[in-house]
Amino acid sequence: MGKLSSVGSNFMASAGSRSTSGGFDEGAKYFDGQILKAPNLHTFTFIELKTATKNFRPDSVLGEGGFGRVYKGWVDEKTMAPTRNGTDMVVAVKKLNSESMQGFEEWQMQYMIVDGVSSSWYIKFDTFTPAAERGLPVTRVISRMTLQQILARAVGYDAILNGSHVVNFTDDGSKDGRIFEGDLLVGADGIWSKVRKTLFGHSDATYSGYTCYTGIADFVPPDIDTVGESANEYTDDEDASWKVRRASSKCLSAIIVSRPEMLVKMFLEACPKLIERFREREENVKMDIFNTFIELLRQTGNVTKGQGDIDESSPRWLLKQEVQKLSSLSTGSYVGTFSVLKELVVVLPDCLADHFGSLVPGIEKALNDKSSTSNLKIEALVLTRLVMASHSPSVFHPYIKWMNMPDLLEVIDFKDTFLDANHVQQSFPDYQVTFINSDGTKNLHPSPPFKIRLSKKMRESSHALPGNMNSNLTVKSRNNMDDGEPQKEKLIVETYIPADPGPYP
Repeated sequence: MGKLSSVGSNFMASAGSRSTSGGFDEGAKYFDGQILKAPNLHTFTFIELKTATKNFRPDSVLGEGGFGRVYKGWVDEKTMAPTRNGTDMVVAVKKLNSESMQGFEEWQMQYMIVDGVSSSWYIKFDTFTPAAERGLPVTRVISRMTLQQILARAVGYDAILNGSHVVNFTDDGSKDGRIFEGDLLVGADGIWSKVRKTLFGHSDATYSGYTCYTGIADFVPPDIDTVGESANEYTDDEDASWKVRRASSKCLSAIIVSRPEMLVKMFLEACPKLIERFREREENVKMDIFNTFIELLRQTGNVTKGQGDIDESSPRWLLKQEVQKLSSLSTGSYVGTFSVLKELVVVLPDCLADHFGSLVPGIEKALNDKSSTSNLKIEALVLTRLVMASHSPSVFHPYIKWMNMPDLLEVIDFKDTFLDANHVQQSFPDYQVTFINSDGTKNLHPSPPFKIRLSKKMRESSHALPGNMNSNLTVKSRNNMDDGEPQKEKLIVETYIPADPGPYP
C-alpha cells in the first residue's frame, strides 16, 4: 500500500505486498491481528503518482464516487518504482476530493484506524487492487460506505484490532454474499470474514444485495464480469484514445444526418458498435455516443415515415432486431438510457410490449431513489407516458399496483377548472363538499380558484387507473349500507388567492 497527503488533495496508491525500500519486507512473518510498530506501507511522491497514472489523464480513470476519483497506474513489480509503459503491475491510485465529507471520512478511516493493523489484514481489505487487476470500473457499482467504515462502526475499533479480522481472500466469492464456511461469511468480493458473519448473520447476509469492490452496493450490474479494461476497452497503448472515440462518434452523427441513404449500412456496421460503446467509462464520450444513436433513431423515423410493409432491407426492420438488446441496457447512465428508449418508442410504437417488465425496476428506482435528480425523475416519467400512450393497456396490467401511487398525491390545484362553487358540488355529487380558506376557517362565499384535498380513502378509490383493486370500494360501501340516505364522505375544498403573475399572466 502507499499513501500521500498534500495540500488540497489526498492520494492513496494500492499495490501488493512486495519487498520495497519503503518498508515492505517479503521475508517477514506477521500474524493476523498483530499490532505493528510501523505500518507496512510504501509512500509515493506526487511526481511518482503523476508518472504512474500518466499525469492523471482522463482515460486512466477507473471510477468516480463521492470520495473522489480512482486512477489506473503502473509500478515496477520488484522495485515499486512508477513506470510509463503500462505493462508492469497494475495499481489503483485514489485521489480523494478535499471538499468531500465522504472522502475525508474515508481518509480518516483507512489511515487513522487501519494503519496499526497487520499487513495481512490491511492488504486483504485493499479492495481496489483486485478491482484494478480484473478491469472492473468502480463506477459500475454504487457504494454506500467503505467496508472499513462498516466494520469499524458496527463492531467497534477494539474488535477490529484484536482478532475479528479477515482470514482469507479468494477470487471465487459468492455472487450474492450468502455463503457461510463455519463462522465465516464469504462475500461476493471474495473476502472471508468473521466480522461479516457477526454483523449480518444468515438472515441478512445479502446486506442490501451485493458486496462490491469498494464496500456495499445497491445493485449488481448484470455485466459486471464483462465490462472494464478486460472487455473491449481501449487504452492509450492501442490504436485509439477517448478523444478519438469521441471524434468518431461525432463523425458518425454527421454521416447519419447528412447521408440518409446510408441508413442500412449504418445499422449493419455502426449500430452494433454504438450499442457496445454504451458502456464507455469516459462520461463525455458516453453522452456523445448516446446522442449519435438518438440521431440514428430520428433519421430512421424520418426516412421510413408512412411506410407500411417492413422488409429485411428496411431500417425499421433492422432496428426491430435491436429492440431486445436496447430494452435490457446496463449503461450506468439512467438519463442516457431513458433518452434512447424515448426516441425508440417514438420511431417504433408498441416495440416494448414484450420488454416493459425489464424497464420497471429502473424506472421505479429513478422515481423513488432519494438521490435521483429532478431531471432524472422527469425523464423516467416522460418515458412512462410515451410507453403508455403507444402500447396496449394489457401491457401494463401486471404492473398496475406499481404504477398506482395513491399516497403520493394529497392536494390537487384546480386553478382554471371550475367556474364557481356550484360547479365543484355538481362535479362531486357523492361527496359532502366543504369550502375552507387557506387558514382552515370555513368559507361561506367561496369563489375560484380551488384546491381539493383528497382523503386517503378517496385516493385509494380512484378510477383513474383501470384494474385498481380498490376502484369499487366506494360503490360497494354505499350498497352495503342500510336503506335510506347514505352518509357522504366529506370533501375539503380550499379557496386561495393566486400569486400576482405580474406582466406575464
